[in-house]
Amino acid sequence: MMRRSQARDNEVPVTVPLGLVLARSDDTAVLLPGAQVYRNGVSLDITAVTRRHNSGRGLSMSMHGPLERGAGAFLLGVELSDGRRASTLHRRPPFDVPDDEPVLMPAGGGGGSTRMDSRHFLSPVPPPGRLVFVVSWTDWGLAETRTETTADPLVEAASRVEELWPWEAEPAPDEVPRPPSPGGWFGP
Repeated sequence: MMRRSQARDNEVPVTVPLGLVLARSDDTAVLLPGAQVYRNGVSLDITAVTRRHNSGRGLSMSMHGPLERGAGAFLLGVELSDGRRASTLHRRPPFDVPDDEPVLMPAGGGGGSTRMDSRHFLSPVPPPGRLVFVVSWTDWGLAETRTETTADPLVEAASRVEELWPWEAEPAPDEVPRPPSPGGWFGP
């Protein structure tokens, strides 16, 4: 299932420029400049920028802070053309999600007090047609906002992804060779 929740490391993704403003206030904005498309999903490049400071908490900690999801936390959702939805609301691992349901997982990023760049991985690649992004981040003055676009460029890009070598499953944890014990306190 991890294969479904992250970008494949055996593919050259296709970059698709999107240039979307997902949410905006007088001081803060959430942008989706582009995405990298893989055969198993789409890595969404999310950028948050602000010209104000929020009680000493920068955008980085506010966007990817503790797993507790308060009422004003950063939330990202996606609605596909067939009505299926995925969001970051619960941040649950995709292990218990049926294969036909989409998954949206945080996939890293970095930033500071006034800018945050992050990636979120959406799997699978959305079907053709309408694609809706929903953002809510009331801690930063962004009410729930819906932005509609089309998934068609993402679908087309998936057909152009280059495979570098065949995908191989990672070995199960007990199959991974263990290095020799250094002994002492660190020993078995």
